[in-house]
Amino acid sequence: MVRSGAYGTVYEARWGGQPCAAKVVFLSETELQQSSIQKEIDILQKLRHRHVIQFYRTHQGDDGICYLIMDIAENGSLSSAITHNLLPDWPTKTRLAHEIARGLEYIHYQGVCHRDLKSGNVLLTRGMVAKLADFGLAEVKSLSASKSNAGLVGTMRWLAPELMVARPKYTGKSDMYAFGMVMWEMAANCTRPFKEHSDSVAVMVLVKGGTREVIPMDSPKDFRVWIERCWDANPTKRPDACEVVLVEDRLASEADVGDDQDFLSFSSSTIETTSSYEPEARLKDELAQLSIHSLPTEITADEMFHLGLKHEEGLDIEKSDVDAMQWFRKAAERGHTGAQTRLGQMYAEGRGGVDQSDQEAVVWFRKAAEQGFPEAQGKLGEMYSVGRGVQPCDREAASWFLKAAEAGVAEAQHNLGVFYQSGRGVGQSYEEAARWYRKAGDNGFVNALSNLGIMHLSGQGVEQSDVEALLLFRRAAEQESAEAQTNLGFMYQFGRGVEQNDVEAASWYCKGADQGLASAKFYLGHLLLHNPGADLNNADAAVSLIHEAAEKGNAEAQCGLGLMYQNGDKVEQNNSEATAWYQKSASQENTQAQHNLGFMYQHGLGVEQSDDEAALWFRKAADKGFASSQSNMGFMYHYGRGVERNGAEAFTWYLKAAEQDHPPAQYNVGMLYEEGQGVEQSDPEAVYWYQRAAAHGQVEAQYRLGDMYENGLGVEPSTEEAVAWFTNAASQGHSKAQARLAELSASTV
Repeated sequence: MVRSGAYGTVYEARWGGQPCAAKVVFLSETELQQSSIQKEIDILQKLRHRHVIQFYRTHQGDDGICYLIMDIAENGSLSSAITHNLLPDWPTKTRLAHEIARGLEYIHYQGVCHRDLKSGNVLLTRGMVAKLADFGLAEVKSLSASKSNAGLVGTMRWLAPELMVARPKYTGKSDMYAFGMVMWEMAANCTRPFKEHSDSVAVMVLVKGGTREVIPMDSPKDFRVWIERCWDANPTKRPDACEVVLVEDRLASEADVGDDQDFLSFSSSTIETTSSYEPEARLKDELAQLSIHSLPTEITADEMFHLGLKHEEGLDIEKSDVDAMQWFRKAAERGHTGAQTRLGQMYAEGRGGVDQSDQEAVVWFRKAAEQGFPEAQGKLGEMYSVGRGVQPCDREAASWFLKAAEAGVAEAQHNLGVFYQSGRGVGQSYEEAARWYRKAGDNGFVNALSNLGIMHLSGQGVEQSDVEALLLFRRAAEQESAEAQTNLGFMYQFGRGVEQNDVEAASWYCKGADQGLASAKFYLGHLLLHNPGADLNNADAAVSLIHEAAEKGNAEAQCGLGLMYQNGDKVEQNNSEATAWYQKSASQENTQAQHNLGFMYQHGLGVEQSDDEAALWFRKAADKGFASSQSNMGFMYHYGRGVERNGAEAFTWYLKAAEQDHPPAQYNVGMLYEEGQGVEQSDPEAVYWYQRAAAHGQVEAQYRLGDMYENGLGVEPSTEEAVAWFTNAASQGHSKAQARLAELSASTV
């Protein structure tokens, strides 16, 4: 027996003639496949790193017992080494800390959180090399065993304070807190933090209150600093594992021999026995140590490509974009499509010691794309869609997106959905857009789920369903899509598919805002300003959020801020500031801002009065169908303001707005029909448009209807109808209507 683990005993064994560790699991292989442990095993099988225990497979013995076959660590756990005083000096402790950090750096890069890091889950090989072990297995066991605090006693003392809640969310930063605890274990030669407290609940209260273990005074300065940084109560202020590795690599190279108090220097004399289970992986590790110039001629393009990836990602080798670029180029020149694609990406980003060049990027993307490499096809589509390195061509972009999308590239599926929705390069089809959004969403591209939700909200290409939109937004929001979180806030704010709830709306807007999404900040600020029901009605904070969103370039926020300055709403009234923000928003094609900017120029508010500029901005918004701007363009043509006077043009623009139920425009259309300006005179048409405007309370239309009924213009004369319309207008203070009512009243006496 080697050691006893959290849910089984570990034995030294042989597998394929080689020494290994066999951990007993008290489940049959069938039961194991159905258990939560299997998910952890699936993760472990994908991890390959010098400082991570290698898991190989499960095995059911003749005795019916299931074993987990993995690397053997002859020197047991770090906890045991601490207990038996096997860490004689600071160089050894700092080297082990560095190796643990390297293991964490790798698993975090792979998207894995350890969740149960402590000295007992760090194993030591015969050469005293540290390897991370027990990835979440002990954590899964404890959760299934008990729902009480007692089930967490084994790990509570290493837990970060933000995990001491009912539904903890593990992150790499919570692993880094535990890493600080492991460093403390080595510094203090103690494997039980807060050993004076037998009750783990008491430990939890202390840690959440800010109490930390005492770091021994003889600890090297940098060792102590790393512990303190890892213990920061704010997870965002803790270092990443990669920061620890990079800094300590530098310190180790700078440190003088024997100076272990100011620098963390690491021993280079450690001997590690290489496992023979993975000869291909071992070959690649050996190749990684070769320089490009000493490369043997028999190395394959695929091996070159993987060496490039190792340099690019810093996996078991020095991170270097320059070296990565050289390996990618060698593999690409041999026709490796993956390397050609990576080479194109590095040119597109200007990395690897080359100047940024969209043209070179396109060359390499095309080489791989024409060989059928899906990722490159998607990248080439992106270049055509925005005109980078090639003339923009929506048809070419759509063609490449389609190839990549059919091969299952989620981002290309999403982009194809965008093209179908907007009719770019393909015939517009909301049905096809929805189909591709759904495929992309099912393949893990969360923003596609959000777009599909918007289509359900409007009923474009799919059945209109607020409930379905809500479900899609929630599904994407729970995968941390800031756009979906913001859309979910909208659903709660306006009661779409769910009961209206400003507090829930604010909560979801907060999530999007916390990810830095400018639109979420604007909507949250707007909600807090105008909806006290959110119970967060802090005007200063709300204005600050809107300012942040506007400064980040959000056009809606810029327009909203302009309106606030124009009206003096929660800020000091300032037309110059209003105009400045309208200009920023209008330059981003925000229609409302273009209309408002036209208004400011028309009336000389915050800017020199200019009918020409007013007409220019009104036209931009009017061409997009903005009814108020269409009505204003009618006015400009009617009176020759900023444009040549033209009755027919005036009528055309008034009519566009009137057909969108814009009351002032409806009145003006009626007036032009009555007077025969720009259109053939027609009293019945005038009455029709006056009635539509009057139904909205348009006072001039009500007065004109009174006159039309009194004199029988376009309608049968009716004193009763005339009095009714004059009364409506008079009640709104219309002086002519009031006078006419008085005259009619006197004539009937």
